[in-house]
Amino acid sequence: MTLQELMPLIILFLFFVSIITVVLAIVITVRKRRKVQRVEADPGLQARVERLEKEVKDLKSK
Repeated sequence: MTLQELMPLIILFLFFVSIITVVLAIVITVRKRRKVQRVEADPGLQARVERLEKEVKDLKSK
């Protein structure tokens, strides 16, 4: 097969590789966002952060 005959196959291969790359990038960013939201939504962690912030304020005022 000559290069001209292989060109459509090469273009299709590159096209599919680029689609897979974009899908993987989207999946990774969505998972990261969900992890961040899960941490923010955790009420126990939020209460702990608020308590630590209050302690910092108390220590600064001394």
